[in-house]
Amino acid sequence: MFRFLTLLYEDRAYYKDVVEIYKNDVDEKSNNTIQVVINKAINALKVFGIKIIKSNNKYQLESSLYSLNYNIDDLKTISLLIKANETFPDEKVKEDISQIIKELRFRMDNNTRKTLSTLSSNHDFSFFYNNLKDQIKQCKELCKNKTTFDITYIKKGKQISTKGCGKDVIFDTKNAYLQMYDSTNNVIIEIPLPNILKLDIGHSKFNMPETATTVTFKISGRLAKTYKLKENETLLEIDKDKNLIIVNRDEPINKLIPRIMRYSDCCQVIGPKSLKEEIKHIINNTLAQYDKEK
Repeated sequence: MFRFLTLLYEDRAYYKDVVEIYKNDVDEKSNNTIQVVINKAINALKVFGIKIIKSNNKYQLESSLYSLNYNIDDLKTISLLIKANETFPDEKVKEDISQIIKELRFRMDNNTRKTLSTLSSNHDFSFFYNNLKDQIKQCKELCKNKTTFDITYIKKGKQISTKGCGKDVIFDTKNAYLQMYDSTNNVIIEIPLPNILKLDIGHSKFNMPETATTVTFKISGRLAKTYKLKENETLLEIDKDKNLIIVNRDEPINKLIPRIMRYSDCCQVIGPKSLKEEIKHIINNTLAQYDKEK
């Protein structure tokens, strides 16, 4: 019964698959044909308010125990969501939205699904990052092929040149970024696509070292009692003073450093040495700015 329900909610209860579920329940000594057995299952589900119809060699839910009452405005909104999801460039977001749409469909009866299929949206969502369309395509190819490249970009008004390989193209509500492994400085960085001035693509493949993006730091004091591990972090140990020793992997360095700095004296970087030196440099420069006021 549960296998049958699963097929119904996934809208793939084809007759041959339902027969496969119930074929062992057929009693050759009685008049219980496979169709009789299936009808008994359908009638049993009807007792619980689950109505099933058969159309084009497939069983479908006409009403469900978990069906929601969607009005036409609800369905128009879902239709807009489906249309927008077709053109949105962020694959992770598209995957998440597709899952939401799937869950919404699960809670529709057959008539509601038919109504949704007749709705069409004339809205054009191609404006999402439209001015970056070619850059997004190029950077996605770089990330997919793991091709090395030399890159020049603007950061805080300064022109910076480095080399490495692409890791991913990521998005926020306002911009798209190339997440890359900077082989010159041995870190992961994120560069806003509009800030890229020059991109010279090489011909060699690059295997990103697993240890290149690993940072270890210690959380102490009150923060150690409330700190929540991020998605890319693991707790290595709790030392004798109840400090947390944390390993962070793959977080872009230009995001990790500001986060660590916000923790003030409750956070100390253990390694790598290059990151410790960079944080020292930032702190010393900050202190130097205050010394100028004396």
